[in-house]
Amino acid sequence: IWAGFFAPAGTPPAIARKLEDAMQKAVRDPEVSAKLKAMAVTPGGGSSEDFTRMIDADIASYQAVIKAANLKFDN
Repeated sequence: IWAGFFAPAGTPPAIARKLEDAMQKAVRDPEVSAKLKAMAVTPGGGSSEDFTRMIDADIASYQAVIKAANLKFDN
């Protein structure tokens, strides 16, 4: 299980970078990190590119499982 932060599509790159920098700073703060760990959360704080790659890999993995299991879903 993972959690992350998303910005709306079309967010200006400068704003997205500012948000990313603030989130990375927050999860690296020792007090924030300690509180997250106390909740059994492993703080991440990687780049948005890393997060995108992780999401894409998860999608591909679940697509393979769904296909292999021949699962069908109603809309």
